[in-house]
Amino acid sequence: MIDTIELEQQTTIDHEQDYTIKLPNIERETIFLFNEAEPNAEIEVYNQKLKRRLEQLRNERPEDIRLTRQDKYSSSYIIPKSWIRINPSQILSEEEKQKRRDVLKQNTTAS
Repeated sequence: MIDTIELEQQTTIDHEQDYTIKLPNIERETIFLFNEAEPNAEIEVYNQKLKRRLEQLRNERPEDIRLTRQDKYSSSYIIPKSWIRINPSQILSEEEKQKRRDVLKQNTTAS
């Protein structure tokens, strides 16, 4: 059952036919599709920040990225597989975190 908060976050997507589908945020997925044989990957994206970044890259490097589908809410792109990265954040000890806070505080008060 969808509660009231989720209903307020729903988006309507217009498809090519004469009907609309309400799509909740949990269904607005970003999907990366690739295989071992081909050099490119397909990205289906609803995330607005990522869509803006992909559009920026498409304008800067049209030979590397291609828009394959776009509607009001989502877009699909073909990109080189080599662009896909997993970039986990560092795990810092409490001591290192405190050192970084101190340096930041020192730099902001010195300005």
